[in-house]
Amino acid sequence: MESVVIPNSVSAIEGGAFMGCSRLSEVEIPEGITEILENTFMDCSSLNKVTIPESMNTIRAGVFCGCSSLTEIYIPQNVTLIGKAKEGFGALSECESLINIYVSPNNKRYSSEDGILFNKDKTVVEKYPEGRPQKEYSVPEGVAQIGSEAFENCKELTEVIIPESVTVIGWSAFSGCENLKTITLKCSEVPLESLYEGNALWNIAEESLPALEAVYVPDISYDAYKTAWQGLPEKVLRRLSEKPAPQIYGDPDGDGVIRVSDALMALKCVVGSYNMTPAQIKAADVDGDEKVTVQDALWMLKMVVGSIKVFPVEEI
Repeated sequence: MESVVIPNSVSAIEGGAFMGCSRLSEVEIPEGITEILENTFMDCSSLNKVTIPESMNTIRAGVFCGCSSLTEIYIPQNVTLIGKAKEGFGALSECESLINIYVSPNNKRYSSEDGILFNKDKTVVEKYPEGRPQKEYSVPEGVAQIGSEAFENCKELTEVIIPESVTVIGWSAFSGCENLKTITLKCSEVPLESLYEGNALWNIAEESLPALEAVYVPDISYDAYKTAWQGLPEKVLRRLSEKPAPQIYGDPDGDGVIRVSDALMALKCVVGSYNMTPAQIKAADVDGDEKVTVQDALWMLKMVVGSIKVFPVEEI
């Protein structure tokens, strides 16, 4: 069974009805159905297309959990609940290929920005799709809460920047982010954790992020964060003033301006006459293929003469 069109005569789908149907690739749910019950399509590993009707208002916990081939999903206008893991499994947990979550502009509970799921007024990050290839993400200014499991299993992320406006970081917000190296908290007050109302730093530490190297916090609030850190390794907690300045793409010499000399440095690296530092390699790799090539130098020259506005890596 690879494709299913559920007939209009069906008024309800039992929870777990299609669980583990590993060959199922496409499902069309008819108008009139208002709720998808728990774990309905869990572990349908080949499912890559789902049509959800406008009549839908509830997507329960675990519905699409483990649908590892699903790359995008559309949330219709009447949906007011997308289940979280505290009720079982997150409705969109373990969707490792999911890149975009789209939402009807008429939905009164949820919204989407750049494929990321927010609440309607964009004050809560609800779900960052697990399959997005971006390495870094800056939570938009004005967001007050990072929702529970918001960044769960986002294995590509290496850095998350959280603005001062955030006051709450939800339970298991970064669980499974195995490559997350840096979290920057610009919040002057230590954010709370939503489920147990403790502090969010304890929650982050409990998630045992194996690659975590630094949590940067405002200098003026460092002592408060240190107290909240509750005896965990102090070397991870750092003042924001200690954070290295970001390297500009196309500027491997680090002078703040993209010049012909930057392209020449890249070419010297290619022929082996100059050894770049890891930071310089990252700055010179303007096409994002994780190596410095002649093509990178050509992109830099195009930027110098004004024939391009952004590098390919910035469009990824």
